[in-house]
Amino acid sequence: MGFPMPILRGVAFAIVTAAVVTTLGCHAQAQSTPVAGAPIAAAQGKPYDVVANCLMRQMAGRQFAVWPLVYAPPRQEALVNLWIRGREQDVPVGAFHVVQDAKGTTRISFQGTPGASGPSADAIEAAAHRCAR
Repeated sequence: MGFPMPILRGVAFAIVTAAVVTTLGCHAQAQSTPVAGAPIAAAQGKPYDVVANCLMRQMAGRQFAVWPLVYAPPRQEALVNLWIRGREQDVPVGAFHVVQDAKGTTRISFQGTPGASGPSADAIEAAAHRCAR
């Protein structure tokens, strides 16, 4: 028989939410609202979650710690939050916003946190264009 799909989605959401809260800890502040910013890259037919994971791999390194927040369907968007490594308890220095529309176009924008020193504009643009390919 099996469980109805809405119950399975609810259980999956609860598990993912618990994992995010546990991983981020009590003091970290993941950005959970969409960020503003002009699109810097777009990809046709490339899923938003694949693009978000690509951005995470591109930006993670010695300088930045990265955490993606991928929303479950029907919402087709993700946030990729960036922190200065070692300061993950602080507000993110910026976030990529990845949104896929109904026609399959995935757009990437970036919004830096005012007053925070984040990645250079060149690094942001290069990562977005690489992941949009």
